[in-house]
Amino acid sequence: MSGHWVTSAAEAKVRRFSGGVDTRVRRDALREIALARALYRCGDHQGLGRSILERYADDLHGHYARHARAVLGRAAPRATSPR
Repeated sequence: MSGHWVTSAAEAKVRRFSGGVDTRVRRDALREIALARALYRCGDHQGLGRSILERYADDLHGHYARHARAVLGRAAPRATSPR
């Protein structure tokens, strides 16, 4: 039930999005991040919750990345200005 994060455009294109409306992708990712958060906050036996949240901290879905970083107590990465 893990592995629903998307950390690169190539991965998103190949593994995830085939077009149209597909709520399965969002549903599975949301379920996984919620379970990882609960595991992390309940003692995180063997660090599984932390490792999943670490992957989501770099997710292309900004809302999942922001949530994972907040749970882990990390600041958001600094935005770079275009040159």
